[in-house]
Amino acid sequence: MDDKLRNMFSEHPGIPPEQLIAYLEGRLDEKDRLEVEKAMVESEFLSDAAEGLEAIRDTGRINSMVDELNHRLRRRTMKKSGNLWVGHTGFPLWLSFAAILLLILMIAGFFVLKLMTRA
Repeated sequence: MDDKLRNMFSEHPGIPPEQLIAYLEGRLDEKDRLEVEKAMVESEFLSDAAEGLEAIRDTGRINSMVDELNHRLRRRTMKKSGNLWVGHTGFPLWLSFAAILLLILMIAGFFVLKLMTRA
């Protein structure tokens, strides 16, 4: 199973996605089935994941669905930042570059003046 899908189930590391899918398909023995059921009782996320996976009859589509969800998530989080010229803190990056440039010019001017006063 894909690493991206495995990361979705990282809240409950004892239950890999393959085991959850095998549970839903009825391919687990009694011991493993009880382990998955216990984990689903303890974790609301795992229970919701099982419910969602149960709705998907074609388990081969799961990886493509995860890719699509990741793509949508990246697109939505990019929209929240507004544009690429705004940093993660919300402070405009162009203002940061301008401040750095101004600081460099001030330091250079200081040294030029210092050299001129020596002569």
